[in-house]
Amino acid sequence: GPPKSSQESSDMPEAAPTPAVDLPDEPPADQKENVCTVQIRGDGATGRRRFDIKATTMKDLFAFASVSCNLNDVEGKSFRLVTRFPRRIFEDANDANLEEAGIGQGQEMFMVERL
Repeated sequence: GPPKSSQESSDMPEAAPTPAVDLPDEPPADQKENVCTVQIRGDGATGRRRFDIKATTMKDLFAFASVSCNLNDVEGKSFRLVTRFPRRIFEDANDANLEEAGIGQGQEMFMVERL
């Protein structure tokens, strides 16, 4: 019968490894300035990590979301990240750092929304 997987794997090698994501180092535990603790929820999974908002790009954030929530999309083409209160939408996995994108120090929780 037809394969049960919904993913098209015709041109993919069997058991392709998860792409490694090269994220900037987490800030040291005693660093408080420019640090945002990010929590990302999506597809029943949750990722949590501290980021330096000046050293981390939106590209890094989307890659982290992809790996944390098993989205298999480190480039962030098939999902966006949203905050609830106030609702803000982040769709660009670009080279702007988190601070430039409007994500400040403290804590931030994002939900994954599939596009």
